[in-house]
Amino acid sequence: MSRLASSRLLDWLLNYTPEQVKKPINEKLEALKSKIPDLFNSHKFEIRESKSAIKGFTKQHTIEGKPGIDATTFLNTVRPVVVRLLDTNRSTKVNLILTCEMERTVMKTGEVITINAPFVSITQVNLDATDAGELYSNAADKMMESMASFMMTRSNWKFKSAEKVDINTVVYKPLRGSSYIPLPGDLAETKIIINMKNEHDNKCFKWCVTRAVNPVDYHNHPSRVRITKEFVKQSELNWSGINFLTTLNEIDKFERNNEDISVNVYGYETCIYPLRISKHERKNVVDLLLIANDNANHYCLIKKPVWFVKKTSW
Repeated sequence: MSRLASSRLLDWLLNYTPEQVKKPINEKLEALKSKIPDLFNSHKFEIRESKSAIKGFTKQHTIEGKPGIDATTFLNTVRPVVVRLLDTNRSTKVNLILTCEMERTVMKTGEVITINAPFVSITQVNLDATDAGELYSNAADKMMESMASFMMTRSNWKFKSAEKVDINTVVYKPLRGSSYIPLPGDLAETKIIINMKNEHDNKCFKWCVTRAVNPVDYHNHPSRVRITKEFVKQSELNWSGINFLTTLNEIDKFERNNEDISVNVYGYETCIYPLRISKHERKNVVDLLLIANDNANHYCLIKKPVWFVKKTSW
């Protein structure tokens, strides 16, 4: 090759820019990238106040569902929104209702029937000390359990879509322990509730805690539920700032005063439910039951809390 031809070849190699090869996979990838924002936006859910009554005493908030999303994904996706709502609405009783469109096919005619079926959670108390995330998890588990039961016990029903979830709240006025109330018959029969007989004062919280940290054998000493002079001497804990018509919120102050005692409180109607679970694990754990009649509320001491919860739980 001549020197001139070699020079021209070298110039061509130095200045040549090859045409970019178009790869089909890149086009598909770019198309997918353009759709990703829409995929995320399609799962953004807004919460709105749908009902209110008695000057805000009761409220209902609603999150509408969207097509193409199953019930579990719907509940998982709206979880942060609901938990934020619960965090800002303390001292309330809460229940959730998941409404789903369910369908079934009539075998003889081929007709497709659809209904909107409500699946209701248990009612829970949302206090300052309540873990809102745990409260939501309990509600979601119960609603999904109710849906599974619906499909198992009814003929040919299938899930079609999640229509909405309603969050119902009602203002909860903290209960105060007051004077003595006899135990209802079904609770008395359990034999594991100590009902201190404070018939002349409102200090049932104080006497229950005192007995819990100074236990006795009630099979041999049934009279020990009475408030005797000897028993009063055992109550030398730090009661500073405690109102003896004690609310659940005031128990926080008691725990701060007495750093070796933690207090859990349960309520009971047809089943047991937690009213207050202590944030602390301490040497002395006091488990109380708060009962009520038309005139008063009253703390009792639970001797065997694990057995009691299992036997009377929902």
